[in-house]
Amino acid sequence: MKEENKISPWWLESPLGEVFQEAEKKALDKVLPGIYGYHLIQCGDGRLASMVDSSLISHRVMVNPQAQASWPCAKIQGHAEKLGIAHNSVDLVVLSHTLEESFNPHQVLR
Repeated sequence: MKEENKISPWWLESPLGEVFQEAEKKALDKVLPGIYGYHLIQCGDGRLASMVDSSLISHRVMVNPQAQASWPCAKIQGHAEKLGIAHNSVDLVVLSHTLEESFNPHQVLR
C-alpha cells in the first residue's frame, strides 16, 4: 500500500463516520476551551480542521501530506512522523486520527 493512500480515512465519509466525528467534536468542545497557549498543531485529514474550533488558541497549523489552500488555517504539507518540533514550542497538539493512519505511530508521539 502506498503511503498517500493511507492518509485519508475512507470511513470519515460514511454515515457512521459522520456520527463518530460529531461525538469527537462534542468531546473536544468540552475540553479545548480550558487549554490555553499560543500555538496549536493539528495533524490529520483536513476535513477535520473544524474539530479545534472551540479552542481559544488562535495560531493554528494543520499538518497533512495533501494540504489544500481551501483549508481555513495555516498549513504544513508533510507527515506527522517527520516533523521536527522544538521542545516546549507548541502548547497543544491534536492528532485527528493520525496514529491509526500512521505507518509509525511511535515516531509521531516522539
